[in-house]
Amino acid sequence: MPTDTWMNIFVTLKMGKTFGSTTSPTSPSTSSEFETLSPPPSNAENETSNLHFENLRFSVNSAHFDLLPDEIQTRLRDLLNENLELKETLHENNAAMSEQFGRLSQWQKEVEFAQSQNKVKFEESRDLIGKLREENQEMKKQLEIYKLKEFNHEKLNWLEKENEKLTVINMQLQEELKRNKERFENVKLSRNHLIAEKQELLATNSDLRTRLDTAEAAANLEMTTNSSNDEESLIIVEQNKGTEENPGIGALVMQLHSEQLKRNSLMVELMEERKEILCAGKRELKNSLMKAELNDLKQKTALLSPGFDPVSLTVASTLGQKGEQLLNTIKESEIKLAETNREYTGKKSVLEDRLSDCQQRLHSLNVKDELIIRDLKLEVEELRHILAHEQNVNKEDKMSLNAAHQQFENLLQDYQQLLHSWESYEHEQAKKGVQSIVYYDIQVKSLKEEIDRLTAQLLSDEETIAAKIEDNNLLRTQNRALNQEIEKIPILQAQLEIYQTDFRMEREANEKSGEAKDIAMRQVHQLEAKCHQLNEELEIYRRSRYRQTAGHVSEGPIEYSSRNVDYGSKSSMSRRLSSSGGAVQKTTLRHVQSASPVQPTKPTYYCPKCSMGFTDLQPLENHVDYFFNEPLDKKIEVSDWLTERDKKLNF
Repeated sequence: MPTDTWMNIFVTLKMGKTFGSTTSPTSPSTSSEFETLSPPPSNAENETSNLHFENLRFSVNSAHFDLLPDEIQTRLRDLLNENLELKETLHENNAAMSEQFGRLSQWQKEVEFAQSQNKVKFEESRDLIGKLREENQEMKKQLEIYKLKEFNHEKLNWLEKENEKLTVINMQLQEELKRNKERFENVKLSRNHLIAEKQELLATNSDLRTRLDTAEAAANLEMTTNSSNDEESLIIVEQNKGTEENPGIGALVMQLHSEQLKRNSLMVELMEERKEILCAGKRELKNSLMKAELNDLKQKTALLSPGFDPVSLTVASTLGQKGEQLLNTIKESEIKLAETNREYTGKKSVLEDRLSDCQQRLHSLNVKDELIIRDLKLEVEELRHILAHEQNVNKEDKMSLNAAHQQFENLLQDYQQLLHSWESYEHEQAKKGVQSIVYYDIQVKSLKEEIDRLTAQLLSDEETIAAKIEDNNLLRTQNRALNQEIEKIPILQAQLEIYQTDFRMEREANEKSGEAKDIAMRQVHQLEAKCHQLNEELEIYRRSRYRQTAGHVSEGPIEYSSRNVDYGSKSSMSRRLSSSGGAVQKTTLRHVQSASPVQPTKPTYYCPKCSMGFTDLQPLENHVDYFFNEPLDKKIEVSDWLTERDKKLNF
């Protein structure tokens, strides 16, 4: 065999060694034996692969003596092919490793981004708690201001209750902040932590229910107080209506109301005087006790002065001086107390003035509340729809959270199965022995990649669980806000019912007045029809009279004046009506008495009482309203008014 072929064989063997071949552990160190490795396809083919590996082993020293050149060339070709396959597998492994490295770096970036978002949310929650603390401090300051001004005791009690509620809410928020910190730090905890968290949620739910019960009780108390105040206002309104309907009863009601107010004011003054008397009695007792103690000290010092040295006498004198100073301070405090009482009386008058102003404002606001009720109804309906929507969202979030828990459990089971399979695989490999280090390394890397993938998936699932928990917390806060808004609904409904009763009463009164007005208008229209009919009869009579006078033209010219033609005399009119045979009512006679023979503008409307003519409807309505609205003693008799008008016309 030529030397070129042997050199090619040597080079190919070296290349095979560099690209994945390893020395056999069983061969001696002196021999230059090599073997090429290819990954076995399965455990069932281990025996065939072992035979294949044993067949591939050969010695360069024995190749010249044992093998033929053709066999050597075929084996070299096999080695070259296997070497190329190993290169391809290595290239594929390198590409897979680079992809896995890229995925791992991307996962690290996502984890860092999630951590930054969690930090931002933590900072936002911290800022929110700081704001709540500031608001709590502001509420405390306002409460101190109200205490200094001696505002209404009921309002102070209400503010104290609200402050207690806010403190409780602040404590709960602090507890929730601690829980959020613990959750942020313990994201990677297992299912036991989730069960404990579920128990905490149940405890908070029970707390919320107790709060709702207490809030409903407080709302009922406020409703009772508001209803009592509204009943008093309704009594006052009914009293005012009674005064409008009957002035004598209204005066009695006003006297009773004024007496009640005086009685209430006297009761308040009596309570204040009792308090002042008690305070003065306590002060007098304190002063008397102090004086008695000082007298005892003086007597003791006077008795013990001959038996003591000058030092003890000086001590006793200093004690007496201190007692006198205390008496002086007590007198000064009494003077200051009198001044403060004067100031408080002035403040009391100012507060009474303010109370009257507030009552006037309340009367004006009651009118505006009717418009606000409609808006409140719409808001209540919208809030109910929002609450139903939020409850549905909470149910969906609970379902998604349960699904996430199920996925987490499935992942744990898969992870445990993989660990079990890995342990079984290691046990089998320990029994069989290490056949291929490269194949073993590849399998280890693939399993590590699978484990990394599963851990990454597990971390992502934990992050999603944390996000769902945060969303659940946000929904809880929203649910609390909605519950607080729902607590306002019964109060608003009570106010709405009160306003509805007032509105119904006013509407009934308006309907009654409208019915009376409609009846009057119907009577007016009937009288107008009668007047129109009478006017037509009068016109017919005038035409007949004109024809009769036209027959006597030869006697002289006729002057159409009130002096020549006496259209207004009762005797002539009655005679003419009797001669014509028409039965005319007294109202037409009165109208004829007041009418002039020549009218430039013919009236179309007439009053049913006084038969006064009007060209338009509006002055007739004003005239009729005047007759209806005037009292009985001020109304003028129609006959007297007609006689006066006849006198003026004749004049």
